[in-house]
Formats: sequence, C-alpha cells, structure tokens
Amino acid sequence: MNKQQMIDKAIEELKGNLPNGGNANYLIRSTKDNTCWGEGEYQMYGGGGNITIAWKHICTRKEFEDRVKELESMKKWNGEGLPPVGVDITIKNMDDVELSEHGETFVGELCKVMATFKNCNNTDMVAVQKEDGACACFILKLCVPIQSERDKVVDKACDIMVDHMRNESGYYQYCKDDALIKSMSAIYDAGMLKLPI
Repeated sequence: MNKQQMIDKAIEELKGNLPNGGNANYLIRSTKDNTCWGEGEYQMYGGGGNITIAWKHICTRKEFEDRVKELESMKKWNGEGLPPVGVDITIKNMDDVELSEHGETFVGELCKVMATFKNCNNTDMVAVQKEDGACACFILKLCVPIQSERDKVVDKACDIMVDHMRNESGYYQYCKDDALIKSMSAIYDAGMLKLPI
C-alpha cells in the first residue's frame, strides 16, 4: 500500500476528521491494530509493563487535510457534463418530461449518483439512490447540482411565470423549459431577481 492509499484509508476510517488531541503534526497508526489511529510527534509509544506498541508515521497533518480537500472537490458537480459517481444531486421536474409515479418521489430529494450510462436511444442517463435506499434512473437534464441561492430563485421564478401565463391565458401548454430557465437565469444575473420571491 503506497502513501496515498494509506492516507485514503485513514480518511475513510476516520470519516475525514483527524483524531482530537493537541497540536500534533503527524497521523500515526498502530502496527498491531490497523484500526487504532492517533496523532503525535513520536513513532513509538511505550505501553504499561512489558507491552510496547509500535506506531507507524502515516502522514503529516497538512498532507491529510490537503487530501481531504482534494477528495471533497472531486465530489462536487457544477452541472456541466455528466455528474461523477458518488456526488450528491437533486432531481428536478420539467413539464416537457413525463415522470412515473416512482420517479416523482425523487423530485427535490437529495440523491447520490450511482452510475451514468447511455440508453438504447444514446441519451445520457443517471442512476441515483435516495437516502432511504430507493433507486431510479433519469435523463441527464433532470439532474441538477445541489441548489445554490441562484438556482432556487430561478426555479421559483420559472414556476411563478408558468402559473401566471397559464392563469392569464388559459393556455396550459406553457411549461418550464430550457428557454424559460435561461431567461430567468439572465434576469437573475442582471441583479433583478433575489430571494424571497
């Protein structure tokens, strides 16, 4: 196991958090028990009586923290291209896409990307899992990064616009499509849309 693999193993077992304890500069691991982690300046620790536990220096605190940041950045998705496996996303509803009853239960929920693939029509698909374990597949355009303030405002503005146009005209073909989303995004970027709306 190389150094980066050891650091990744430590991050996984420690859930990305260094153990509590002073201003120690190194992460150390017991050579007797791989699950026994600690931090300290020394590679050897004398136990009581005749017991001596050897500690192996794994990495510096900075190396550990830098790797945690690197792994976190890899788990983010800005909405461009396909989302990486393991990233958290949400599912949106668009009027021009008909969802099944099961699919509708995913709208607005936190979902983890499990896989990406192309279907028989060569359409990009994303397989996701909700926190309750339920799974489903969606076309890529229904998958969005965790919403920023901008996303929430644009989404709400689109809903308001569609409702207004339908109520005023009685014409129910108006829908939240890519053109409307782009228009509302441009208005937000111009500083003319803010929360709460």
